[in-house]
Amino acid sequence: MGLAASQAKLLSITARLSDNELRAQSLTAAKMGLAHETAEASRKYINALNTNEFIYRTYDQNGDKCYVPCTGMQLSLYGPLKNQYCLVNTKGQIMVSELDGANYEDSADINEFLAHYGIDPIPTGEYKKVKNPEYSDAYEKWKEEYEKWKSEEPDEYIITLISPEWDEEVKDEDNELYKKFLAASAPCRTTAMNGGAGCYCHVLAHILYLKTNGSGGADVSKYPMTYPTSASGISATWDHWEIDGSNISGSGKTESMKEISDAVCGTYKGEKLMATPDSEFVSRFDLTDADYETATDVERLMSNYTFDGDGHAVLKTLEQKCIDMMYILQNYMALRIPYNPDLIDLLLSFEEDMALAAKETIHHPAEYDKEKNPEYDEWLKNKPVMEDLPEYVDEEILEYEDKDKAQWYVN
Repeated sequence: MGLAASQAKLLSITARLSDNELRAQSLTAAKMGLAHETAEASRKYINALNTNEFIYRTYDQNGDKCYVPCTGMQLSLYGPLKNQYCLVNTKGQIMVSELDGANYEDSADINEFLAHYGIDPIPTGEYKKVKNPEYSDAYEKWKEEYEKWKSEEPDEYIITLISPEWDEEVKDEDNELYKKFLAASAPCRTTAMNGGAGCYCHVLAHILYLKTNGSGGADVSKYPMTYPTSASGISATWDHWEIDGSNISGSGKTESMKEISDAVCGTYKGEKLMATPDSEFVSRFDLTDADYETATDVERLMSNYTFDGDGHAVLKTLEQKCIDMMYILQNYMALRIPYNPDLIDLLLSFEEDMALAAKETIHHPAEYDKEKNPEYDEWLKNKPVMEDLPEYVDEEILEYEDKDKAQWYVN
């Protein structure tokens, strides 16, 4: 019973294998059939393309419309009533017939070319100016030689450096802004140096007032003026008579102080004017970061340094120094500051600041020795000269019996 079952199973498997092989053979046959059909369809398509004929519309010698094959020969063939066409490749070259090409090569000018087609010129006795071909050829040759010659041009002069360029910093009283400051403040300066502290207040009031109020007399409505000093909680205050009651105003120097005010309270050549570090007149009052907690009001007012928000010692602007000086000059006795030497030194330090902060730089150009280069003269002798030919020549105007045919081949 078991043997019979095994035989039955083997026969079933054999049958399935045979069925699969048959199916595979059927698929292969179908593929081959499909390949044959595809090849046949392609052959028919190519044959159909090969049988297509491009034609275009034209006119015969009688003026009747007709259609002819669109070939290179038909397109370039002359016809009395035919439009002129041309075939152009991607390089811009125009196709011509072998006959036209041979006739062109065999001709020296247009008339010889037209003669190949039985078109003879008829002289008119009239002339026109045309470009001389010999001139054009000569010009192109000369231009090439000239450009090569020009590219070899040597320096005309031999330049030898004698002294290098350098900058000179104008010192102290030589700079223009400082000179103007001394001249404008002179009426009050002399008195201040001799003990009249109030007179230097006039100088400072002009500088601080004119920045925003112009160069006219003091505007009483804006007074008194108050500015905070470098000492905490202390402000400098003054009234309009510091302007109107000054020797500066009385001697007509107020206008001159306007430029000084603009420089000190604004910018001078794009920069803010600053007090001078380590001034020889107030060096004993110089402050450092370590002095932040212990510096007295007098030290803060007299020094060229103040403290920023982080407690670091930084140079004062000259505008801030003017404010601090104003307060000191008004209160130097209460502050117990000796007029001489401390107060005079402070005034001198401000003038030192003006001299040094407004320094100018003078630029001295380099000096050179210049001599003629002999190679340049030799180069000039070899300059190319173009052949002396007329640019235009006279050409006789010709006519043709068959004008249309002549124009066809001229084109």
